[in-house]
Amino acid sequence: MYLSDADRMRGCTIVNGTLHIRLKEDHPNLLEELRNGLGDIEEIMGVLKVFRSNYISSLEFLANLEIIHGQYGNENSNFSLMVYENSNLQRLWNFEQKISLRLMTRGMYFRNNELLCNAHIKLLQKIAEYDNASDTIDWNSNGYMQACHVQPFQARHEVVSSRIVTVFWSKHSPKSHHRLQGYSIYYMRTNVDKSPYEGRDLCSKFGWKSRYVALENVTIEGSFYAYNLTRLKPYTRYAFYVKAYYNESFDSATDLVGMSDMQYFRTAKDRPTSPLHMRTTRKNESTITLAWRILPSEQAMVLQYHVDVFIQPDEQRKFDKRNFCTDPHQQPRPVPHDHWQP
Repeated sequence: MYLSDADRMRGCTIVNGTLHIRLKEDHPNLLEELRNGLGDIEEIMGVLKVFRSNYISSLEFLANLEIIHGQYGNENSNFSLMVYENSNLQRLWNFEQKISLRLMTRGMYFRNNELLCNAHIKLLQKIAEYDNASDTIDWNSNGYMQACHVQPFQARHEVVSSRIVTVFWSKHSPKSHHRLQGYSIYYMRTNVDKSPYEGRDLCSKFGWKSRYVALENVTIEGSFYAYNLTRLKPYTRYAFYVKAYYNESFDSATDLVGMSDMQYFRTAKDRPTSPLHMRTTRKNESTITLAWRILPSEQAMVLQYHVDVFIQPDEQRKFDKRNFCTDPHQQPRPVPHDHWQP
């Protein structure tokens, strides 16, 4: 399936067949695009299969799905819902809003979803109306790389400049025998609120970036640790959270993982780039109109420009020598308005 395939299903409420989702496209607003295309689906006559989709972090784009009939499946298959080998899938639905799902025949199959905690599968089993006798769920192959049990700690920030922000977090003491080795700070540029479940795929250029801070290199300020995030973009909104990093024997699927809540900051404004490609667009005997280009990334930062105008007398001798037959007066060319400021 491609995003274009999902878009062609916009407005469909019943899928008269099987819905296979195997998506390998990277996109900055992937879940929103899928929600726009598949969000109206209420019934699937066949089987729902989500597999080998590296960038899908949840199934919430199927927000209105109510019934999976399980028809048209392979005679050797006992499953109406199959979810397997999705390396970035971290949750199924928001179960505060998703309160029911009916599987008319057959059961569920979950396997090798390394970031999907088993608790999410158990919640789905609890709300679903179906015969679970044929379920095949490999509990050990789901969620083994995820922080399934969180021990929260505090985090805050201080904006230092347009490119530097100091991140602070409270000291974390593991409630287990595992040794704490350091912390990872996850951050990303975003204009909307984010969840740690979104954008975790390492191959995605739109996901979280991270900085690892070894315990011996961390700065201590009172009861908090501190670290400077550098090389940020000026006047840009970021989301961040901090996660504890343990020794290799740690099992994130069963052990408590130290992690902060989500925080947001905006870097300070910086001196904007000088006006680019400045030129005259119109002029007459009493007015002159100037135009210049502004970088798209700086449009929200710049509120106004200050224009200094100086009178520069004409060089009469140049005009007296100019041959207007060979060097005629030229009208200014029109200027496209995109990213130009008059």
